[in-house]
Amino acid sequence: MTDRRTSQFQQAQVIVKARTASFAPAHTDIGLAFTNSGAAGAITASLPKASPGAFYWFFVATAQSFVVAPKAVDTIRGHAIGVSISANTVGNFLWLQCLVTGFWEPLINVGPFA
Repeated sequence: MTDRRTSQFQQAQVIVKARTASFAPAHTDIGLAFTNSGAAGAITASLPKASPGAFYWFFVATAQSFVVAPKAVDTIRGHAIGVSISANTVGNFLWLQCLVTGFWEPLINVGPFA
């Protein structure tokens, strides 16, 4: 009999944090999902320096502007250096990951954040 608990497949648990004011995710927050649930106005997530391996998820849960801002020296692929992207429609979702120093890659961008 095979012990299925030792399967190669493992569940990933995502920790979700609601933010109602602007914030700066830290490298200790890598892998967290942030929402703007309960925000009464626009909020900004000021990203840390784009370092390979870092990734964050952003989800618009309240119809308020949710801005994702790279450092002035970093780029979110498809945009100019230092340019922020945002969304304000409930259900918009963004997964950003850094694969190369200085660049945030939008691996999933539903809505989109633009």
